[in-house]
Amino acid sequence: MARSVRRSLMILIVMGIFTFTILFGFPFLKKKYGVPEDVLERIKQASIEIKQKQNEQLTVGSAANIPDHVIKLWMKRGEEGRLEKFILEIFQIKDQRLLLLTIPETTRVTMSNELYQQMQAEESFLPQMLTLQTISDHFSPGKAEKFAASLIEEFLDIHLDSYAAVTASWIDSFLTPIQDGAEEFYQLSDSMKDKMKEPVTIRKTKQQIEQMYADLGCFFSQEIESVIPYLEAYEALKPTDVSAQLLPGEHTNSAYLPEIIKAKQKIYEYQISEKVGQK
Repeated sequence: MARSVRRSLMILIVMGIFTFTILFGFPFLKKKYGVPEDVLERIKQASIEIKQKQNEQLTVGSAANIPDHVIKLWMKRGEEGRLEKFILEIFQIKDQRLLLLTIPETTRVTMSNELYQQMQAEESFLPQMLTLQTISDHFSPGKAEKFAASLIEEFLDIHLDSYAAVTASWIDSFLTPIQDGAEEFYQLSDSMKDKMKEPVTIRKTKQQIEQMYADLGCFFSQEIESVIPYLEAYEALKPTDVSAQLLPGEHTNSAYLPEIIKAKQKIYEYQISEKVGQK
């Protein structure tokens, strides 16, 4: 992280030097030393091109690096490092649609024999059927996040682009819980909606993400550089582009039983662009 911040600072310094040169340096050279106009123009164009390249490195990648959609898992880390909340972020980049799908911590799932055998190598007393809230009973922070990600990938038949465990304060700064019967789901907080209405820049967004990654209470499976290619897509999001739902399922006295087919259909709807076939 420190290396990333230093690199960003160096880029900003270099860009500042080029901007100062363009605004003040060229007139000074012409007046003081009589540098020919055509030479100054070539130097100026070269400076502008270098500045543009530096700016591209600071902001986004090529279109080829931008996926159609990304799926992330956010986990809230509570007292003693326990995983308490599970929220899927499904971002359809082409359509600018984002779904926050809350998975109740009481969700009960059964591992496949293959995954169960893999996990037993880490924890021999692990039951094959369990609820998400008991994951931290069997795995320490770091391993718990990895196991939770693998478990959710399997029972929802998805591929996670990244997963993260964050503090309660971090969650509260972006999301707010809404009660839905015996369960609750998370939607954008009013303060976050207001922030999304403010003018934004790539650099501002990158700084916000760097600060987010610097949070000592956070665990991320993804390096910040991998987020850069689609920062512009996040910047373009409006509050109305973001929806929030509870994972389809049924609440019982002992656990939340997910309706797998409905859940998979909902996720699939956000993976596929509505613009397919449109010109």
